Amino acid sequence: MKEPVGFQYGTGRVCRLICGLKRVENVWKHDLHGTIVDFRYTRLRSVYCAYNLRDEEEFSIIVVWGDDMVGIENTKETNDKFVEN
Repeated sequence: MKEPVGFQYGTGRVCRLICGLKRVENVWKHDLHGTIVDFRYTRLRSVYCAYNLRDEEEFSIIVVWGDDMVGIENTKETNDKFVEN
């Protein structure tokens, strides 16, 4: 971000970035959703912030809230795979 014309550093005035901030969260959610789906997770229809992955022996749930994420896996190997990616 560039300082606006006439802004002088050290005068005690504050320059605030206000445009685009509302869209940042939507872009983040869209990009994160695409990445999670690429890892074969499926979004739950009842809770849009939760994803699950079921294989024959693997079970994994990811819950996303803002920029926080919690992963719940049924085996240590599945957890290690989740943390690696």
